[in-house]
Amino acid sequence: MLELNSKAFQSCFIAFLISFFSSIFFNSTHLFVLIVIIIAPLFLLLFVKPIKFIFLLVILSIFIEVSFQQISFLGDAEGFLNFNGIINIFIIGCTLSLLVLKKINLSKSSLGRSFLLYLGIVLLSIITSSNWFLTIKSFFRIATGFCIYLLITNNFKREKDIERLYKLLLLITIIPICAGLFQIVIINKFHLSQALRISGTFKNGQSYSMYLGIISTLVFARVLFSKGSLLKKLFGWIYLIIIFINLLFSSTRIGWGTAICAIGLYCIFVKRKIYLLGFLVMVLMLSLPFYSQLTTYFSGYLTTPFKSYLSSDVSNYYKGSNYESVGSLHIRVYVWRNMVDYLMTKSNPLLGSGSGTWFGYISEKLRIPLASHSDYVEVIFGVGIIGFIVYILFRIQQLRILIKFSKNMGSSYYKNTTVLPATAIYFALLFTSITEVWQSYVGIYWTAWIVFGLAECYYRSQVKQ
Repeated sequence: MLELNSKAFQSCFIAFLISFFSSIFFNSTHLFVLIVIIIAPLFLLLFVKPIKFIFLLVILSIFIEVSFQQISFLGDAEGFLNFNGIINIFIIGCTLSLLVLKKINLSKSSLGRSFLLYLGIVLLSIITSSNWFLTIKSFFRIATGFCIYLLITNNFKREKDIERLYKLLLLITIIPICAGLFQIVIINKFHLSQALRISGTFKNGQSYSMYLGIISTLVFARVLFSKGSLLKKLFGWIYLIIIFINLLFSSTRIGWGTAICAIGLYCIFVKRKIYLLGFLVMVLMLSLPFYSQLTTYFSGYLTTPFKSYLSSDVSNYYKGSNYESVGSLHIRVYVWRNMVDYLMTKSNPLLGSGSGTWFGYISEKLRIPLASHSDYVEVIFGVGIIGFIVYILFRIQQLRILIKFSKNMGSSYYKNTTVLPATAIYFALLFTSITEVWQSYVGIYWTAWIVFGLAECYYRSQVKQ
């Protein structure tokens, strides 16, 4: 039972007040009612059993993009007051409460203080934002992933608990992968097409393929260094093949790029290059039956003159999301050029146009209803040159910390199955950020922070020993 003077009760009360005033700020009685009925009881779970609450967030990561997206209030499923937005408010409110009550210590998390600088710049971009509401929404989305990381690194200390969370992260992959198989067999009838991209339980094919690229690396590492029986290892390899089949039918190049880059780097890190060769052979064998479709996706890059990508004529390629390889890159470059031009001539180059204001707002004004398809261009457009520099330094800091973890852990099972795969994944994401705005997909964004947090927890548990 919670006493009125207990820290847990006080924490619940503070978090409740934060959510309450947020509902007033956004003028939504619907939000307040939902918090009272559904969200408020979770406060007790977070403060009384924080580890169990984090388990719940890990499970939620595979559903948050789509399954609850349409649970909205004020009739705006894509706006702030949907289930996703309310969960963001709740997580941030609870984290702030814990910080005030000194139950979370930023110094205990290696990225604690460095990421706050970038968050501050995102919030500062409200000054130059053309739509402050979208910028606040973007701030909440970015801050939530960071809060999940803080909750993990401040609460998971015992190796047993860390391993349970890691296994849960891998176990729940069964749900989106089974959903993907259903889409392949029943909906698509084994037809491979960019118009029929499978998405599992995620928002779209791009998001799902990026998720599979991350998860496949973690599964590959666990199977490679499995301590189980031959039967368990065989099951692991079969499961990995099923993941790659899902990845193939997601019909997106970015997912394959993430998987090949991350697994390739991982094989080099653990000095198992022969497995890299085996992995590439498996990819080739899975791809052969779909050779004609795959050449359509990729061949255009090799046969199109470079100057064509700088043309402003996109009439032949602009077909929503169904353009082929040449049009895809051409459209991206065209969007990037327009974003940079808008930033330099109609906005503030140093502070940006406001985080989160491109897609669905400024893009519509310019009659270019397409996402930026680049984390780097998205960041420089949103928070300007200053924010972009801070962001790049932060991404480099992530890699430096992971490399430090791997060097100091020596040779261990958890280094090979957690820290090194995380390092390979973050290296891969550094490159895929060029042509995909993966951090806008909530499920992937949460998963990336969870992977980093787990790597940090494993490092601490092993170094202490």
